[in-house]
Amino acid sequence: MSQDLSEKTVLVADDDVEILGLVTRHLKTHDMKILEASDGEEALKVARREKPDLVILDVMMPGMTG
Repeated sequence: MSQDLSEKTVLVADDDVEILGLVTRHLKTHDMKILEASDGEEALKVARREKPDLVILDVMMPGMTG
């Protein structure tokens, strides 16, 4: 069963730029719209504004954690 993911939006939040890039690159191969945040506060702002279909969070980030 194959699902069209091109209309889906994913928010990826991680303070480690290498991990953020790795996850983002992988998700882009599925033609999803990718949003990025580097900390919990930014992730919360983006999530409230954009209403993503999925949020992938790093649990331990500076400031507000995932």
